[in-house]
Amino acid sequence: GDTNGAEKKNENDTTCFVFQILLTVLSYLSYPLRKLATIFTTANSASAARPVQVFVLLGQSNMVGMGRVHGDTNGALEYACRKKHLYPYLIDDQGNWTTSDRVRNVRVMGTEKNKYKIYNNEFMTVTGDTIGVELGIGHSLEQGLDQKTPILILKSCIGNRSLGWDLLPPESGRFDYNNKTYAAYGESPSSWPSDQPKPKPINWYAGKQYDADVANAKVCFLN
Repeated sequence: GDTNGAEKKNENDTTCFVFQILLTVLSYLSYPLRKLATIFTTANSASAARPVQVFVLLGQSNMVGMGRVHGDTNGALEYACRKKHLYPYLIDDQGNWTTSDRVRNVRVMGTEKNKYKIYNNEFMTVTGDTIGVELGIGHSLEQGLDQKTPILILKSCIGNRSLGWDLLPPESGRFDYNNKTYAAYGESPSSWPSDQPKPKPINWYAGKQYDADVANAKVCFLN
């Protein structure tokens, strides 16, 4: 998509947008599926018998996870936990990353509906070189919900997408910025000069990635 002031303005509102709109897709949905219950059995048999609380996270680069794990300098999770002694719940007595026994972390990514790759499917812990918001959200939910409630964090997202058009949610209307008109949900192309008629559609529409992320989350959830 285009890169200009409109995208920067939208990206400045990422946190508000994600938590007010995107986090609510299947938030707090109880769904006692056998497959969901099964993944909790080996860690906590008491949790497996209870309905799973599902929280869906959608977004773009910041949601995918850009937090640095490794390093001995400010800004790295290792430094924050082991040198500054922050987030003590992430480190056990032996200095290893803790693993939740009832928060499952699943992350999928895809650019088309019903076509995705699973990147994470494990109980919540620190893995790889980067982290996302799921780590803090998962811990908060684990502390806030009943101690026997199994929790599934299902994250469906991809980077390099604009919240202003690629991830535009349904019912979003057109808007004008710097003499350009930006497409409403379902419209194509992404923008055009405000003083000119709308051009012919291209092989893309505003909200296409939003639809793909929601569809992929649903397919992953039900399968």
